Amino acid sequence: MWLVAPVMGAMSTFASISRLHIVAIAALGTLTFGWLFTGHYPWVLALVCALDWFIVNLLNRVVDLAEDRVNRITGVAFVDRHRRAIIIAGFALLIGSLIISAIVSPLLTVLRLIYHALGLAYNWPILPGKRRIKALYFWKNTASAMGFVLTVFLYPLSLVGWGSDPTLLAPGITPATLWLSGAFFILFELSYEVIYDLRDEPGDRAAGVR
Repeated sequence: MWLVAPVMGAMSTFASISRLHIVAIAALGTLTFGWLFTGHYPWVLALVCALDWFIVNLLNRVVDLAEDRVNRITGVAFVDRHRRAIIIAGFALLIGSLIISAIVSPLLTVLRLIYHALGLAYNWPILPGKRRIKALYFWKNTASAMGFVLTVFLYPLSLVGWGSDPTLLAPGITPATLWLSGAFFILFELSYEVIYDLRDEPGDRAAGVR
């Protein structure tokens, strides 16, 4: 019984640092829409999607320390203590997984590179004027939605020629299905982005995030 509290604490810290709920939403979205579009469950792609969102969220925690402290997010102290190790581990995991996916699927690797380039620009101040997308309100939520489009829709569609050939899609699925599903998911994703913005407003204000 004496191990329960430390284990639960470690699990809570891990879930918060990795934003496990977002990782789960993305991975399950890939699995769901992948099955809808192709008629098969893309288990491996769902794992790749989970890995990609895990890496982006992990590296995001390092940059978001100031606002996370104000918002009293679980795991801030851990990230602060192990900042350097988290950065090294995150980029090592990213580079290693990209090498493997480049060997297995070059097309998927291109999509992953686009996704992680977006993630870097979102989290890190690499834009002109040392800005990051997260500090630009309209583009902040739009970029997040595009991240989901890349992983939830384009990852599975890369298996069937981007959906350009309807004969490769599951029975009953048309290009209109793809567009309507994409519009639905973008609106759905933006809705909880706004909810998170309301929740995180004190920390965002402290960090200069509009």
